[in-house]
Amino acid sequence: TELWGWVITDKQSKLYLGAEHGSNNTAEMSAVAEALLWLNQEEKSAAPVVIRHDSMYVRHITLGEHRAHKNVALAAMLRQLYAACKKQRNGAVEFVHVKGHSGQKWNDRADALANQGETGSCAAEGRWRAMRGDGGGGTPPKSRKLDDVYDPATVAVSLKRTKKV
Repeated sequence: TELWGWVITDKQSKLYLGAEHGSNNTAEMSAVAEALLWLNQEEKSAAPVVIRHDSMYVRHITLGEHRAHKNVALAAMLRQLYAACKKQRNGAVEFVHVKGHSGQKWNDRADALANQGETGSCAAEGRWRAMRGDGGGGTPPKSRKLDDVYDPATVAVSLKRTKKV
């Protein structure tokens, strides 16, 4: 499954995760939150999971190793989602750092998905189904201007389930 979309900064949106404003770190945090939400709500098995990321900041925030000074509600949501995912998967949730923009397959794919999000499209999976306003193309609902609801920062998620050997 591939997910991409916008960082939701509108507190009234049912997709709001706690992002106060858009930035690179906000997008990275939102991406991991979306991955964890998908794992908790859609892919409910106990299979081990590897979350590949290129942001040590988001890893430290998610694992509770650092305290957020901005997007505090989003950071709290990340820790809560991570705890639920770990419980569901008997602790088998691993974070693996990959160097960004280095030709690494999954990081390159996440970057490509982020570029799709910048065009205004979103995934049709999971909770993003509700944001599709065109019946299939993945564009925002026509009743709202893009800038009213979505920050221009994007979310890209890359997950790989693994088996313990």
